[in-house]
Amino acid sequence: MISKQAIGAAAGIVIGLGVPAWSGHGPAQAASIADPTRQSCSREQEAANKQITLNSLTSPQDYYNLMHPDYIQHNPDALRFEQINHLHGRDAMAKLLEVMGKLGSRGPPPAFLAKRTIMVAECDLVMVLRQIEEPDPQNPGKTYTAFGFEMFRIKDGKLYEHWDDDRIATPPPAYLTAPIKDLKLSGR
Repeated sequence: MISKQAIGAAAGIVIGLGVPAWSGHGPAQAASIADPTRQSCSREQEAANKQITLNSLTSPQDYYNLMHPDYIQHNPDALRFEQINHLHGRDAMAKLLEVMGKLGSRGPPPAFLAKRTIMVAECDLVMVLRQIEEPDPQNPGKTYTAFGFEMFRIKDGKLYEHWDDDRIATPPPAYLTAPIKDLKLSGR
């Protein structure tokens, strides 16, 4: 069993990662993750929050359906997409999922989750550690194992807030360099 101290340490690591200052969601906002004044909750509530998270990761439509109307995203790709297209939150995520699908990108649920290796919850926060096989830049044709995380805040039975370890790729994908109206999407 994972102790509350281990969960706190994992949250501390997440906070320490921070998010890009340009996003408007800097470390001051991220620090609220570990708010010591937050109410405690039951193991049953933590289990329910884990289940909501698992249910959201079965398909893009399930993810969208389980998003809170006031959904907050901290993923830098999603934030850049919001900025370029003047969209926000749930609406931006729906459009991003659609665009990524049309461009054939590896993207949000279920492909991004890879192999779930551990899931922990502390009240309204649920963190999923995932195992990823990445191409080895020093050994062409081979891969190495890496780990990443997805963390969600659950509110009113919905995904309210999301953090992960994503970074904007170099070069960035097309959907992060131009507004949707300027992209060549299949099926448009």
